This record gives sequence, C-alpha cells and structure tokens, in this order.
Amino acid sequence: ACMAQLAPARALTPVLPAVKCNPDRAMLALLAAMGTGFDCASPAEIELVRSMGVGPDRIIYAHCCKMPRDLAHAASVGIQLTTFDNEAELHKVAKLHPNVGLVLRIRADDQAARCNLGDKYGAEEDEVEPLLRAAKALGLNVCGISFHVGSGARNPAAFPIAVAKARDAFDLATAMGFSMRVLDLGGGYSGNLTEGITMAKVAASLNAALDLHFPASSEIGRAHV
Repeated sequence: ACMAQLAPARALTPVLPAVKCNPDRAMLALLAAMGTGFDCASPAEIELVRSMGVGPDRIIYAHCCKMPRDLAHAASVGIQLTTFDNEAELHKVAKLHPNVGLVLRIRADDQAARCNLGDKYGAEEDEVEPLLRAAKALGLNVCGISFHVGSGARNPAAFPIAVAKARDAFDLATAMGFSMRVLDLGGGYSGNLTEGITMAKVAASLNAALDLHFPASSEIGRAHV
C-alpha cells in the first residue's frame, strides 16, 4: 500500500495507507486526523504513527517474518493485528503475542507487476490448510486473509483472481472454526497511465470481485487496502 492510493478513496473504500512508502509527518498527521488505519512493517513505523495519537486498534503489523524483539514490542504497545505466512512465525506468535489477531497472507501475483512480492511473501495454495491447522493446534486466533499482487501492478484482472483465492481461504478457515473478519487487499495500485492502466479500472475490477465474493451482507467487517 502507498500514500498514492488515497486518490481513489471515493472509488475504493475504505483505504488503509502504509507508512513505509511515505513517512512524511504532515501527510501522516492528516491521515491520522481523518481516522484512517495504518499498515506498518517495522517498530519504527509503528512508533511514528503512535506519536501522532494513532491507537493500536488502527494499526496492522504487516510483516510475515518478524524478529522476536519486534513482535514483543508490538505486543507491549497493544497491536491487535499482524500477518503471517509460515509455521515458524506461528510458534513465535504463540510464545510472544498469543492473543493477537492473525491475518494469513496468501500468494496472488500479478506476473506483470514491476516488483513481484510473491517471490518473498505469501503462502502457496497447498500451504493454506496446513498453516490454518497449525494455528488451530497452537490455539491462535486467525481472523483474516491478506494478499499483495505486487508493486506497480499492470493487470487489473489480477485483483479479482486474488479476491477469489482469498474467499477460498476464508471459507476454509471458517469451516475450521476461526472467526474471520478482515480482508487485507494489499497494494500495487500505482497504475501506469502510459499503458492505459488507471486506478479507475483497477477499482472497477476489484469492486466487482468484492461484490461477488464478499458482499456487504457477508461476515466481512472491513476491507483494508
């Protein structure tokens, strides 16, 4: 996610901007005053937004491989959501922050994206069920699914595919007894005007997928972008 994503807020809402792409204090202060949430990938980012009066309930610690001391810090300041995509992270969470809400990051790439983050993060489809079962065995609270199609995505059709995969993971987790409430739509919304890729096209594609797979009347409480 990046600050540029605020532009289409009326077309695709609500928006959860990230700190790491734009740590400008004036911009962050404005966002904090507007009541937005924040996607933070490090303790420094967490502390930056907390210094502006942002409560921990408005922050997701969106890093799948956290250092133990960083996870302990998140627990100490009351962060209530964090991401994971591997079993080692679950054991770390069980020891250091067992009551945190866990958001499973799945892999859902736009192969044409400028930066393919799926090479680094995101559970493969055949890893989803084992990870959910591991979380269940550890008594942890999985409450959502996230994805990131890649920075500088070029194919609006990648988002509906990702949402469909998220729906499958949602249903599997629900069937296993987890109370699912968060869908994190990741980033990659920069667009490419020279190629005719506008945020309006991305928003239309994504909104249609959300209406199909996560209609307003469903159990989903909030979608993060």
